[in-house]
Amino acid sequence: MPGNQSNSKRNSKKSPLVFHKKKRKIEEVKLSIQSIEKAYVGNKTIINVKAKPERYVRLMEATITDPMLRQQVLKLKKISRGSFDLRFKPKMIGKYIISFYAISKQNLFRREEITFDIVEAPIIPISNEKTTISEDDFAIDMSKVKKRNWPSSSAYSIALQNPKNAISDIYPQIRNGIFQQNPRVKYPTLIFGSGNFGTVFNLKADSGNYAIKCFTRGSPDLEIRYQAISRQLNGKKFPFFTEFNYMDNAVRVMDKKDTYYPVLMMSWVSGENLNQYITRNLKDSKLLVTTAKSLLGAVQDMVRNKIAHGDLSGDNILVAADGSVSLIDYDGMYVPPIAKLGASEAGHEAFQHPKRSTEFNEKLDFFSCLLIYATLHALSKKPELWEYNNGDGDKLIISGDDLKDPSKSDVLKDMKKIGGKVKTLTDLMIRSLSKESDWDQISPLLLS
Repeated sequence: MPGNQSNSKRNSKKSPLVFHKKKRKIEEVKLSIQSIEKAYVGNKTIINVKAKPERYVRLMEATITDPMLRQQVLKLKKISRGSFDLRFKPKMIGKYIISFYAISKQNLFRREEITFDIVEAPIIPISNEKTTISEDDFAIDMSKVKKRNWPSSSAYSIALQNPKNAISDIYPQIRNGIFQQNPRVKYPTLIFGSGNFGTVFNLKADSGNYAIKCFTRGSPDLEIRYQAISRQLNGKKFPFFTEFNYMDNAVRVMDKKDTYYPVLMMSWVSGENLNQYITRNLKDSKLLVTTAKSLLGAVQDMVRNKIAHGDLSGDNILVAADGSVSLIDYDGMYVPPIAKLGASEAGHEAFQHPKRSTEFNEKLDFFSCLLIYATLHALSKKPELWEYNNGDGDKLIISGDDLKDPSKSDVLKDMKKIGGKVKTLTDLMIRSLSKESDWDQISPLLLS
């Protein structure tokens, strides 16, 4: 029959094959929580949690129970794949319980709990009596606080022409060396560079070639800061930092022969400062991008180790022939043991967020890293933007005025016109100017 024939034909059609992608089954989610024995009331507390398998965790939350058994739920901030930070400020002393929850893409659930104490923050007295406070296994000796009237750059330069007279006999490696004249300047001088806090000289000694930094100004706790910074840097062996020795009572000048001042002695780092390097390699786009990546990698390493340079600028970044960077001038550095001493400087205005003031933490380099990184990428695409520098050694192509009023900035408009990655970075930088200087969205860990 015709009807049966039609049904037969329909039934004879093959059903379409459906392929189901087999999902990888995750047996469990594992959490690794940063250990914390105690924290201080009123201070921001950061706890890092790492989850594995990294790619499958989509959400992390924490329930915080305070000593009064009150609870609050906070979402953890994602730092990188599988890495999350819980950030909060405890408001009272006592025992806190934090329950962490991780949820994977396959809705697997994991809960772990930690307990720790919140205590009163210690008070650091500034007096003539020897008082110590331990933090991160570093003893801060407040008896080292000294108020001084510092010599000028020219006073040091005159004195170091005769190191046997100017240098204390307790430092024979400097006393027996020879200070070199700077070959890059028109008029003879021993000065190779000057920064916010001091002047750098080049010493040739039997044991090698050194940079000697003499201070023209400094905070009263200068020695404390450099002891902590030296311990941190020498312990980690970062390739972009140079080891140094802080030498107290090392040098005197002609009009103050009874007073000896401290110096820093560092290995001499070869390379050009960033402005000189850009000028010479302006047409080599690949090399400029290499330098941008080298700087970003250095700052990312610092952030991961909770330290900051504090004054990234053209003068404080030296670049080798292969585009790798070294960072110099550690006067404004942040390391955890000296957090309570506060910032000693605010950096160059053409490299710093206009709202930066007294912040002193591992986020000090967030904005300056973004600015320099974006600038190098912009110059790699459009080298004629270097005309905005106009021979100014205190900036790259963006000035402090551009940062204070970006809507009127010609250079920022020209950077946005490049498009692509440069536009994205420039838009992010402009957006950050309406935020706080340590806005998390400009973390170097989020840049690539």
